[in-house]
Amino acid sequence: MRERANLAYDEMQDAWRERCDAREEMNREYEALQIASNHYREVWDEYGRIRDANNARIESLRYEADNEHRMMRECFDRASDAYEYGDKSEAGVLIGMVRPQKGIQTEKIQSTLLIFCMMELKVM
Repeated sequence: MRERANLAYDEMQDAWRERCDAREEMNREYEALQIASNHYREVWDEYGRIRDANNARIESLRYEADNEHRMMRECFDRASDAYEYGDKSEAGVLIGMVRPQKGIQTEKIQSTLLIFCMMELKVM
């Protein structure tokens, strides 16, 4: 009887040790999760700060790009109409007016986006 009591006690101690080990592992994993979660929040907070700081400029660039696209489309439509009505020289002039503007606007947008990307890289 005493031997069975000792065996039961040893099994209980083993089970208790396993429980404690599992709890310690769970606590370590929870701490790692908290650290990762905090880092995740910090990165998103910084992203939000950068986005908010540059939002007006981004919206302005979007408006400019939309406006440029609309103007180029109108110019191409006018050039197409001129070509269809037989005025090929005017069509060429209209197309010539669009190409330089397109290059200037594209360079402006690309340089601004490059600045934003560089700011983003500093965050990471």
